[in-house]
Amino acid sequence: MSTKKQKDKKEKEPLAKKGAEAKAKKEKEPLAKKGAEAKAKKEKEPLAKKGAEAKAKKEKEALAKQKAEEKAKKEKEKLAKQEAKLEARKKAKIEKEALA
Repeated sequence: MSTKKQKDKKEKEPLAKKGAEAKAKKEKEPLAKKGAEAKAKKEKEPLAKKGAEAKAKKEKEALAKQKAEEKAKKEKEKLAKQEAKLEARKKAKIEKEALA
């Protein structure tokens, strides 16, 4: 009877070992997946941050350029107005002198 028990035990051991390995693998898979996802996220974050910073910098530069162009345009219009006033005054002065 002892040999039968030993035989049964020998047959069951590999199955039990296989079952334990499968269970351990099943438990490890979600953890490994979670770890891989965390690693991927950690690697992506600096790149995303860098991209966002570059985009913000570009937008800021574009806005500054637009403001500078608007300011230059206003200055140009202001100067043109002043020149027109001066020309009108000169013309009026010349006409006044001509009539006098």
